[in-house]
Amino acid sequence: MAEIKLKTGKICENIASRAGLAAIIISAALLLWTVFFLYNNFYQSLNDVRILTTLKNQVATKTVDIKTWETISRRLAEKKQPMGEWDLKYMPF
Repeated sequence: MAEIKLKTGKICENIASRAGLAAIIISAALLLWTVFFLYNNFYQSLNDVRILTTLKNQVATKTVDIKTWETISRRLAEKKQPMGEWDLKYMPF
């Protein structure tokens, strides 16, 4: 019976001597798992929202009448044209 108690005591001592190392390993594993979890479920989601917002801003959400747009664009281009020799032709002085 004394031999069994002696063996059990040695087993308990071995377990107790390695408990600190086991706690450190388990803590490190939990920390890595937490970082991985937060990256996948928090940071990636925020990044996806940012990308979707950027893409949404690049896409037209309303239908545009092409003929009206071309007319407006042409008129704006005509207004931006240089006057040419208008000042020489119509200046009274």
